[in-house]
Amino acid sequence: MHSINSCIDKTKAKEKLRVCLICSVGGHFKQMLKLADAWRHCEHFYVLMDKPVIDSFRKREKVYLVNKSYSKADFQKISLKRKEMWRWKTGRWRAFRNIPVSWLHQRMRYMDNSEKLFHIGVNTLVCLILFAIFSLFGLFKSWFYRLLISLLSARTINWLINDHFWGLLLVSTPWVKNPGLEKIMSYIEDSRVRTINCKSISVYAIYGGLSKGRFHDQSDIDVRYIRKPGFSNALSSLSFAMRERAIAFFPRIPLDLYVGNSLYFLQKMREDELPIVLKDDEDLMSLKYGFILPGLNDIKLSLRNQ
Repeated sequence: MHSINSCIDKTKAKEKLRVCLICSVGGHFKQMLKLADAWRHCEHFYVLMDKPVIDSFRKREKVYLVNKSYSKADFQKISLKRKEMWRWKTGRWRAFRNIPVSWLHQRMRYMDNSEKLFHIGVNTLVCLILFAIFSLFGLFKSWFYRLLISLLSARTINWLINDHFWGLLLVSTPWVKNPGLEKIMSYIEDSRVRTINCKSISVYAIYGGLSKGRFHDQSDIDVRYIRKPGFSNALSSLSFAMRERAIAFFPRIPLDLYVGNSLYFLQKMREDELPIVLKDDEDLMSLKYGFILPGLNDIKLSLRNQ
């Protein structure tokens, strides 16, 4: 009886507590929400940074906002530190390093396993087609040169159309800019419609400058697809992603697109980055982050207030 009364007293005391929860919006916020059962029965409120990614969360919870503004001098200090740390990557001659390295590895270090196999298969198929064409028309007398030129040509074509070519130029050359916010938003709206109709993709999420509300003329679009399980879904989703890169290539959309086999692939993203979700068939992202993430309308609102 005594133990029951003590439990009741503890519950009442817990309900009288007023809990203030403060953290940065990002990975720490996600980790904090996983402990929500500890204060769910208490009167509580949140103190968070004013970012568009928490708009849906603010509708359900009591939130006080902190607006931290950074001056131009602050960003210059950060940029200077990065240049000092990565001078060999961001120096005057970075294009002469970045472009050959990109051509060699073509993002394969970052890809999930199924996308790596698909990428190798596409390169091999294009190489064989070119080799057959060269042989048919009798170009290059030596079969070795036919094979070598076919291999180099196939890799270059794949690098231009099925890679992050325009994003590479953005980070490698200071004079290259993206085509502008209007064209990029138009592409995102069109790609959202196409992705919704693609049954093999369950998640379409955007990270980077758009999700942070800090988009500028050298920003790219960091897109992550999560495909559904199964061989047919893998083939369909990876073919769809290749088609999206080809569509984005000609209007110079800097599309950084990867396809993950599962949500585990998103662990490669920064913990302090909350994505903007344009498709979530099975509510995987809501379950992962613990609340409803912003969508396309939130992108437009955040950029309008930028």
